[in-house]
Amino acid sequence: MKLERINNTHLLISYFLMLCFFLIKDECFAQIVMPDCARLNPISSIVNSPTDVALDAFENVYVVESVNNRLLKFSQSGQYVTTLIGLQKPISVAVDNAGIIYIGNKNIGDVEVYNADLIFLHKLGSGNGEFTQPSSIDIDNNGNVYVVDYIQNQVEVFLPDGSYHYCFGCPSNGSGQFAYPSSIVIDKTTQQILILDHPIISGPSGTLKGARIQVFQVSGSNWTLLTSFGEYGDIEGKMNKPQGIEIDESGRIYVTESMYHIIYVYHSDCNVNGIANYCGKITDIANPMRTPMGIARSNSNRLFIASLQTGKVEIYGIVPYTNMQLTPLSLNFQGQQYGNDPSSQNVEIRNNGTRTLEWTANTDDNWITLSDISGSLDATGVFNLGIGINMTGLSPNIYAGTVTVRSDSGAAEDIAVTLNVLSNPPIVNPGGAYSAIEGQSILLNASNSSGGLVRYQWDIDFDGISDSYEYDTASPTQNHVYVSQGTYAIKLRVTDEGYNTDEAITSAAISDSIPSANFEGDPVNGAGPLTVNFINTSTGYDQPLTYEWDFDDNGIVDSTDQNPIHSYNDPGTYSVTLTVTDSDGSINTLNRPYYITVSSETCPNLPVRIAGAVPEYFNTLQGAYNSATEGDTIQSRGIMITENPEFHLNKTVTLEGGYDCDYLSVTGNTTINGTTNAIDGTVTISNFILN
Repeated sequence: MKLERINNTHLLISYFLMLCFFLIKDECFAQIVMPDCARLNPISSIVNSPTDVALDAFENVYVVESVNNRLLKFSQSGQYVTTLIGLQKPISVAVDNAGIIYIGNKNIGDVEVYNADLIFLHKLGSGNGEFTQPSSIDIDNNGNVYVVDYIQNQVEVFLPDGSYHYCFGCPSNGSGQFAYPSSIVIDKTTQQILILDHPIISGPSGTLKGARIQVFQVSGSNWTLLTSFGEYGDIEGKMNKPQGIEIDESGRIYVTESMYHIIYVYHSDCNVNGIANYCGKITDIANPMRTPMGIARSNSNRLFIASLQTGKVEIYGIVPYTNMQLTPLSLNFQGQQYGNDPSSQNVEIRNNGTRTLEWTANTDDNWITLSDISGSLDATGVFNLGIGINMTGLSPNIYAGTVTVRSDSGAAEDIAVTLNVLSNPPIVNPGGAYSAIEGQSILLNASNSSGGLVRYQWDIDFDGISDSYEYDTASPTQNHVYVSQGTYAIKLRVTDEGYNTDEAITSAAISDSIPSANFEGDPVNGAGPLTVNFINTSTGYDQPLTYEWDFDDNGIVDSTDQNPIHSYNDPGTYSVTLTVTDSDGSINTLNRPYYITVSSETCPNLPVRIAGAVPEYFNTLQGAYNSATEGDTIQSRGIMITENPEFHLNKTVTLEGGYDCDYLSVTGNTTINGTTNAIDGTVTISNFILN
């Protein structure tokens, strides 16, 4: 590459600089903090007239073409991905960290918002007509969206949800004001905002649009002008028709100069040819840009420039940079079901940059294997990543998967992996042997059968002769209920797509269903004579059920009613037993020891209360605990209480037992016949016996 000057009057100075400072670079011009740079392979496939360019977090490239009313998406290496059509003269584009895409349309004055799959979400603000000419868009670290309006001379700010936040600016040539602002960039490190605009100046032929860069510090909705620099002119370092602006991590500012088809570089430490802040230019005489417009920089330190009239997106690496390239980007495998896995294939990972590339590889497809998941490549280094296939459990089909290789800059490239698993003859596997209880559903599962199966036929009581199938389905699983106990043979026939079949026999052992005895008494304590209603909640599959009650646990059947009533006359504590028998003779027994308590005195008060000025009485200890508040005292008469209290609430209570009938004095203890659980809170207990 040769050093260019904008006009011939500075040609001699140009050669002097080349000879004295050896500033001829293979790729670009460098001076003071002017970086070394390299022209990389441009994106030219499908691109026609690029207007603006943007990058997402994975360094995918988004290009809008106003003359073609479309957006093009490319991978980080420039591989074409997809197209969004139907736009209305798009002139600006930006992408946030979540992959949300913002596109400014000039014809209808709107900014449309799309998700990463290019599905329309909404429009900023009021939609059509919100802007006159949305010339540039950028997004801060909080997700707020800044839209520069070239005609309205202002910046409109929107919240991440697309709602209007505020606007800043007014039309004027003064400092901190805007005159035809064409581009905005937000320094993600300092959060300073740089705006390129075109204040009106006087020239030989009258007034014309000038050029400058204004730098603002923003706090909330308050904009403070920090500095303004750059000037209009037709010599190198002065801007004539600048269009786009970008900034790097070192604070260098890159401006696309559309009149002279170059990129100017500025920095506060630079002063070339007496032009403050000017560092140098980026150009390539052998591959010149034509009307460079939008510009974007990736975390890998590459500049992407929309070169309108050459129909390319030019790419320059700013030293030090990484430039990850993968070859190939698609792999095809073929294997026979139940056969050996196909041989692995290599993908070459190459670092075509100047700094070390740290990379990782991953896949969400469990049938794809990787030889390595991370690595490091020096400049120009190459690594062969082995990609293999594990066909275990895969049925005949065509599988599409992806391996993603990501660099430490965030740049990501996908490798498309296709696997064609060819079918073998069907192999039946009916599962089993099965076991279940009569009356309960059993899942017959032939999922381990193989061979591209489309039909499953179940004979659930195969007798060795019959060929009658109770179930004929496309699903490998089938629920069935056996109504009677016994051992059953099950036959399964499977059929594949080519009408090939296979058969197998399995079995199901169905055991007897045992009834469940259960009951409750009401009441379970009180003065004699005490009449208790017994509520039978027993269940059983083989109906009808029969019942035998022993109300005093003496081994003698006292009742065969389903829900009997029994009176206890003598004071004491009684255990109750219920024996349940189903229709095929299966038996289940429930014994509740010390279940009924009959006292010798008639007491007007319930057995448990919450003490206080107005006591509250309860039948159960659990009921009193549930109703108690922080610090309450729960008192109980000196009786046996049959229940399973659970102290599970976050509160502090006191339990006092052994009270007489009138709760005037403690005469003994309260016995809890059951299981007591303390889960939460604090409970202080006195005069209680826990069985």
